[in-house]
Amino acid sequence: VKLRVYLAQWDRVRIVIFYRRFYDWIASMWNEETKKVPPSRRKNIVEFLGHNYDAEFPHFGMWYDITAAPLMMRLRGHFPGKDEIMIRDYVDDGMDGRLSERFFCDTVPDAHSTCLYTQQEQTTRRQNSKSNLDYDFLLEGARRAKLVNFEPNNKKQVDETKHELRNYWEKTLNLNTANLPRICPPRHILNAIWNVTLHSENMLVVEGLESKSEMQSEFENAARTTLCAVDVESVLKDERLQLFFKSKRM
Repeated sequence: VKLRVYLAQWDRVRIVIFYRRFYDWIASMWNEETKKVPPSRRKNIVEFLGHNYDAEFPHFGMWYDITAAPLMMRLRGHFPGKDEIMIRDYVDDGMDGRLSERFFCDTVPDAHSTCLYTQQEQTTRRQNSKSNLDYDFLLEGARRAKLVNFEPNNKKQVDETKHELRNYWEKTLNLNTANLPRICPPRHILNAIWNVTLHSENMLVVEGLESKSEMQSEFENAARTTLCAVDVESVLKDERLQLFFKSKRM
């Protein structure tokens, strides 16, 4: 209601809601929330999803309530005009770092000058990238297993050791995080995430919506990757990493 009163001073209003599919959004949200927590108290994404899953009401509670679909439904009650609310796909619009350009050129009416500026301004073309926390979890696991000794509150020491671990895995061994074994959520939690994703997509009726089979294929890929956590226990048994951590104790 307050928003409607505030916007009443303008004759022409357009509300833009940027949307991410639930399975993509919840992985990103976990990443952002986890970075705020000290490594010794972090939950990996599998633990996080299990903690927030409620079998009686499996839509992940407060996390779903702040996503685009329920927000749009609330706004529709106050702004019933067809063109007043626009849904944009955050991932598609942000592809190749052109989020600002697509916002001002394709979404904001008559923003010709700003549109032209964003098309010419290369510094705006930055892709949003989330931090990979695999090495953080590996390092904390190694500390708990007493494979390496460092002060967890010493950020400089932690960052240096993590950098050495990353270099060893990626440059010395010529591997990457895709080569790390993973543990994934149980099927009932994945099914719940898929159901929320599909429900949200149907509510939003996003223009250019892919077929259900294409979307499910993308979800199943996420179910094996971004929704999974590095299997710290298995990785730390790797003889190559055992040698690395042994060298750190010398």
